[in-house]
Amino acid sequence: MNVKDVLPPSQTFGVQQPLNKFSDLMRLELAAAGYKECLNFSLCSRDEISTMLNRPMDKNAVHIANPKTQDFQVGRTTLIPGLLKTITSNKSNKVQLQYGSFF
Repeated sequence: MNVKDVLPPSQTFGVQQPLNKFSDLMRLELAAAGYKECLNFSLCSRDEISTMLNRPMDKNAVHIANPKTQDFQVGRTTLIPGLLKTITSNKSNKVQLQYGSFF
């Protein structure tokens, strides 16, 4: 089967979305101010948002009907469990501060 090379009828140019551009600029400014970025899962277990935080189960939490693992049962309602898990997993790592590049 022979496929012919054909140019599309119109040309388009990619442009960054304004919200993404703003997010990138904010991320750079916060990093320059010394803050660290932490990317966590949006799903967590029921225990992480209730029992481990000593709180009642949030009524507004989105529950997954058939979760593949017990770690991803509900949509998170707060950032605290993910941040605590990150700190727990990385407490043996040293934080390296690099002041030379900003001052």
